[in-house]
Amino acid sequence: MQPRKPSAYHIWDGSKWVLDLDKLKAEKRAKISEARWRAETGGITLPDGTVVKTDRESQSLLMGAALFAKEDPTYAVNWKGANGWVTLDASTILQLAAAVRQHVQACFDKEKQLTEKIMAATSIEELEAIKWG
Repeated sequence: MQPRKPSAYHIWDGSKWVLDLDKLKAEKRAKISEARWRAETGGITLPDGTVVKTDRESQSLLMGAALFAKEDPTYAVNWKGANGWVTLDASTILQLAAAVRQHVQACFDKEKQLTEKIMAATSIEELEAIKWG
């Protein structure tokens, strides 16, 4: 008769329950990846209170505008942001693109750092201590 299963992360090896740490690590990596995506695409607020969308479509549109702005310093666009319409000149477009890019990269850098901690963990307790926030 098998003893009671200690957790969902244990497997029976024929004689005893063994922790399946790889399964737990995979689930933790998926949760961290989801948290990164939510943070990445959740937008940013600039110091002046302007809210900038950072969903994938907004990132793409802003980077496209930045390509034009880099080539033509007189370039300007009417931009529909989270707070409504604004006209952005080339300099502002480039600043916004840089801010969004830095935000997105910081999210990926954080995910990488947490993933490395997950992979190095040797216990359930260590894995439970790893959190996005």
